[in-house]
Amino acid sequence: MAFKAQLSADGIELELDTLREAMRRTDWGLWLEAMREEMGSHAEMGTWVLEELPPNRDAVGSRWVFKLKLDAQGVGARYKARLVAQGFSQTPGVDYDETYAPVTRLVTIHTLLALAVYLGWHVHQLGVVTAYLYGKLKSPIYMRQPPLFEAPGAKNLVCCLKRALYGLKQSGREWYFTLRSALIELGFTPSTVDPAVFIYGSGDTAVVVA
Repeated sequence: MAFKAQLSADGIELELDTLREAMRRTDWGLWLEAMREEMGSHAEMGTWVLEELPPNRDAVGSRWVFKLKLDAQGVGARYKARLVAQGFSQTPGVDYDETYAPVTRLVTIHTLLALAVYLGWHVHQLGVVTAYLYGKLKSPIYMRQPPLFEAPGAKNLVCCLKRALYGLKQSGREWYFTLRSALIELGFTPSTVDPAVFIYGSGDTAVVVA
């Protein structure tokens, strides 16, 4: 049975599998602009520096992932390109150790929403742009330069990653502990029941982040 691509309301594919596929499309210029925007974010965050690959170390691969963001009507609103590391090629004990990161339990979400309805709490949802990049790696990981964006005259160099790029096995964990430290510094207290829940204040002035 043939696979049918998912389309936006205005007929644009929601996700593309490969860079080659994106380059063949009539809207390639928009995807390329999204890639440049992503590279700008990495430059601003200092995600990596170019270095020679040390002896006895391997560089993980990198690839582009393409996704079309939709508006409320299901129409294509924003072209998004994300650079991801091919974490499947990471070496245990060399490139990473622990990878576990707590996530909010479903029963916790249901309980908090029920309390919000019962007590009349205000509920807000937000996302952090390039969230994982706020997490700093404890030891360097080496990655091949992004396809189409290899540094001129330095194609023999690799990216020495300083931040938790999407695709790395430990990125979720590094982001969790970065967020945890920031919330504690702001006065939040981690829940003793669900480590992905943080509470500030009490009673009528309580703020819960989950």
